[in-house]
Amino acid sequence: MTFRRAFTLFLFGFFTSALFLVIATFAEARERIQVALVDTGMPDDPKLLPYVCPGGHQDFTGTGLHDRLVHSSVVLTAMKEGLSPDDFCVVILKWADESSNPRGHHRIAAAIRAATALRVKIINLSLGGFPGVEQEELAIRDALAAGIIIVTVSGNEQTNLSEICDIYPACYPIRHKNFHVVANWYGGQYDDMSSYGGPTTDRADGHVWYRGKKECGTSFAAGRVVNRLLKEML
Repeated sequence: MTFRRAFTLFLFGFFTSALFLVIATFAEARERIQVALVDTGMPDDPKLLPYVCPGGHQDFTGTGLHDRLVHSSVVLTAMKEGLSPDDFCVVILKWADESSNPRGHHRIAAAIRAATALRVKIINLSLGGFPGVEQEELAIRDALAAGIIIVTVSGNEQTNLSEICDIYPACYPIRHKNFHVVANWYGGQYDDMSSYGGPTTDRADGHVWYRGKKECGTSFAAGRVVNRLLKEML
């Protein structure tokens, strides 16, 4: 083998190794997209745990992070469809528990502000109720101003929100490209329980199987919209 050929092979091997090293380093350095799951707590399902971020979780109920209501677990099941734990992870911000006030505006607002401070890409608010409260609306507006996408629900009250809009956060007077209000769309029509119209911007299938049981609601439709947004980001 001539010196020239040996040197050429050496250079080829060197640059090939360097290229693989750069690719591997990039793959390892890629950060997962962080989503704030403002919901009922930390899933205990082993299939869901890989999608949970290593830190940043907070409990605003004083009851501990565990998801006793299972609501978070079903939302995350819808959110992760077709995605790898390498793609995204959720930060659990628990605002509701069995013993907590059903609306809890101050807890929701605090959770949204915590998510904003964490600089997550998406905040999932699979929640709604009456009445609206200024501190909650302001927290949402500040998150949107920070460039965060917010996904919430139209509600399960079977209401035409174009006529009566009384489900919050959906009905706050917020019109922003990153503020998504989701209805439950199933079988080519709105689900029987789903509210619709008015501020609604998106619709998705809110029927999800979790641990052998079929769950249904706009909460889970919102999870599927987050799933779509994540896929668009990747």
